Amino acid sequence: MKYLFALLLVATVLPLSVMAQEVNYDDVAVIINLNSADSQEIGTYFAEQRNVPERNIIKLYAPTTEQISPDEFALVRALIEQHLVDSGLVDAINYIVTTKGIPLRIGTSACDDVNDASTCAALDSELCLLLGPYAGSIGLNGGVFNPFLGSNAHHERSTHGLYLVTRLDGFKTEQVLDLIDRSGPGTEVVQGEVTMLGDVNWNWDQGSLPVFQFQLGSIMAPLASAGWNTLIDTTALVVQPTEDLIGYVSIHSSPTLGIPELPWVPGGVAMEWSPFSAFSFNPDVTIAMHVRTAERIREGASGASGNVTSTFAGPNSDAYRMWTRYLDTSYHFNLAESFYAGAVFLSYTVLYIGDPKTSIRLVLPTGIQDREMATDLVAFPNPSNGVLTLQTTGEAFRIVRVTDQVGRTLLEGSPILSAQHRLDLSAFAPGTYLVQVETEKGVLRTLRSVIQR
Repeated sequence: MKYLFALLLVATVLPLSVMAQEVNYDDVAVIINLNSADSQEIGTYFAEQRNVPERNIIKLYAPTTEQISPDEFALVRALIEQHLVDSGLVDAINYIVTTKGIPLRIGTSACDDVNDASTCAALDSELCLLLGPYAGSIGLNGGVFNPFLGSNAHHERSTHGLYLVTRLDGFKTEQVLDLIDRSGPGTEVVQGEVTMLGDVNWNWDQGSLPVFQFQLGSIMAPLASAGWNTLIDTTALVVQPTEDLIGYVSIHSSPTLGIPELPWVPGGVAMEWSPFSAFSFNPDVTIAMHVRTAERIREGASGASGNVTSTFAGPNSDAYRMWTRYLDTSYHFNLAESFYAGAVFLSYTVLYIGDPKTSIRLVLPTGIQDREMATDLVAFPNPSNGVLTLQTTGEAFRIVRVTDQVGRTLLEGSPILSAQHRLDLSAFAPGTYLVQVETEKGVLRTLRSVIQR
């Protein structure tokens, strides 16, 4: 019996085309730099493919250099804010998309030294704070705490006071157009056929290595409990995986360390913790560390994050929140929501690449999807006070285990097969728990249960 791993799909499984139609881009603004042919081609193509309203297209003349000064940014900021105000979009927009040809970072120094981290920032990260309650913090040294961190609810600017900003960028325009084509709402993923990879190669401060290993473990443990194939490598080698990747988390310290060639599936996302990993999207840059994020897009990832200058371990400590939201489809979080749910600071050094509304939909291999997914698994009430019922429409199943969100097993299941199980978690504290079950056909599924009192 072939074992298939799939998270519970709470909603009815819909064709990709239907899902894409239901997700509109009326709350997305696209910024195009009229001084850049790349920006114009990419921004226009994205707007056409996603039916972005014309009034949401912000066209401006800006420098085309990857770094600009604070004074230059002030002019760019003023043009964007003027368009949002004049078009009545200030509170109608939840997402902003920048394009290749828009500067990457703002700084008064070269931003290429570890000591520059507090004086340089990603332009996109500053745009998050426009015209809102945190606008006064734009341009100040140091980050602003992200009010969307750890959110379980979908993003609304009216609630959180910020825009979620992502970027469409890569080495070449055609690579970015390919990124748009392989992304979007409801991108189909076969869970059992993809891998989540964490790779550490750190030779600077060895005292930091256990921190990175712990952080990777906090990401991988709940994903493994949810049935995802996971792999962590802490050797000095650059990992060259043969498995198709849905996710990749990397921390590397060597400027000259080779970059692996990674095999991606549509919907796959890379998270580059490495310092300077998004320093440049120029294919002529020869320092490998500085173009790692761009390499991920060239390879075929549908999303990626990176640092425009140096960074430290602390800001990445909640990265597991990003992955649990993006890969656990019961959240129905898109790419931007997932990235920002795990971002501790804004007005900071990190930028995010991809269509903000990219999301994944878990499917089973062709030919067995209808047969396997015909039996729905539900839990009610959910949220509960700790006592809930798990039930299917027919196929018997057993409870395997209950874990917390970092993968610690709190309760072992039993071998009893039944179409209905009563589960008593009343001894557990309020919070979110993962209930893993196995059907009589050998399919593992994970249900997210919330306890509230």
